[in-house]
Amino acid sequence: YKNWVASSGIPALSFLVGDRVATPPEFAMDFSEAMVLVPNSYFISGHAYQYPLDNPIQAASETTAPLGARAGARSAHGLPPNDFLVANFNNLDKLEPRIWELWTALLGEHGHAALWLQQYPPAKANRVKQMAQEEGKMDVARLTMTPFFKSDHHIAIKALA
Repeated sequence: YKNWVASSGIPALSFLVGDRVATPPEFAMDFSEAMVLVPNSYFISGHAYQYPLDNPIQAASETTAPLGARAGARSAHGLPPNDFLVANFNNLDKLEPRIWELWTALLGEHGHAALWLQQYPPAKANRVKQMAQEEGKMDVARLTMTPFFKSDHHIAIKALA
């Protein structure tokens, strides 16, 4: 479960477990593996089950929420209240120079955009801030780094992007 839903292309793998939504049978010819389709969804721990919409942070992230609610929820979590957020929550060790160049160029062209990264690992986070300052290609104040969030707020807070 929680498998890679694309073909691996590896002949040694005989089967791929999926469902009719994640791995539509009409695309079977594009897979090197034989499909084993389970009823409903095989993502048994999907967000709809784990994170109901009764969370006030998540409610503020909904498109129907008043703008003030969204801005307030963003501010409460150290995020710019009204900027367009370019967000990436990968480990900072995965940050590639060409992606960094793309982000700094985007922020340079769009004054109402900010970059939101996860502050992990902490030593790397300090180096990324230092690098941004040394390069001078972006206003470091538009770089927001946040720590890991408690699991019950994880999805809701990230939806604020």
